[in-house]
Amino acid sequence: MLKQFAQRWALVVGVTLILWVISERIFWSMWRPDEEIGGAVMTIVMYGIATYIALYAVEYFKVRTFWSCMLIGALYGWITEGIVAMTILGGGIPFPFSLSWTALAWH
Repeated sequence: MLKQFAQRWALVVGVTLILWVISERIFWSMWRPDEEIGGAVMTIVMYGIATYIALYAVEYFKVRTFWSCMLIGALYGWITEGIVAMTILGGGIPFPFSLSWTALAWH
């Protein structure tokens, strides 16, 4: 039981770090002057929550095909960009509308 718990969290942490590096570090390609370590840690935590939800969805829906994997990727992108980024960074868009703005307008 403890071994399964440790394996599950190791998977979540590993996938979170990979997705964070690809999505944030490579995208920005450098440490921005206005960036703080606390903000980076909070971003990793938010990516971790989204990763946990996506991996749970993979397990729950028994994702085995390319197209179902694409839907999980869309879920992950919507969580990170549509919910987290737009709620935190918002850009003046009120909460209920921010859920769809990034997903519909950006991606």
